[in-house]
Amino acid sequence: DHRDLHSFPTRRSSDLYSVTSHSTKASWISSLSATCPPAFAVIPEQEVGSIGLTSAEKGAILQYLNAGGRLVVGHYGNSRERAMLNALLGWSLVLISCSSTSLQNSNVYGFVGAPASLPSVSALACCSVESLPTGATVVYGMSSAASVVAVPYGAGSVIALAPDFFQRNSAWDDVLWRSVDIPSNCKICSSGTSEIGRAHV
Repeated sequence: DHRDLHSFPTRRSSDLYSVTSHSTKASWISSLSATCPPAFAVIPEQEVGSIGLTSAEKGAILQYLNAGGRLVVGHYGNSRERAMLNALLGWSLVLISCSSTSLQNSNVYGFVGAPASLPSVSALACCSVESLPTGATVVYGMSSAASVVAVPYGAGSVIALAPDFFQRNSAWDDVLWRSVDIPSNCKICSSGTSEIGRAHV
């Protein structure tokens, strides 16, 4: 089931990235350690099963982030995704209920000009603002809940998104594309996407 990424609407041809899907976790991890790794890597909702990471695999992901890569994680407040992020990055994310959220900070990671608000969609998994790691920026939130979070890591960054993208709309699609909008001065040398699709986990 690739509905998370492969069904996203296309944009202008100049905005498109080369997308590479990986059928195994080992292949995905290997791509992050390549001489010319992808500019961003995406882990959508882990609907089929959780992603278990060895110490070596965690090290490869952290090295990728330190070198300037971007990791985008969907449904980040859900139990499997939250456990993965907490184990990988030493965070302590806590799930909290949320609905529609508003733009809190637009001056980070390409969110200038982003929609003023994001409507509630099915299966939103937000995290409490208090549980976010030091240095995190709440891009979209409501009271004590964050639906879109940007976190610097080394020379790279992590973008955490609350929905599983089964139900979508133009505002959330816009935010998704902004999450992978890599600046021209990116330290990573290619502009492709690596993905662990849910069917492969």
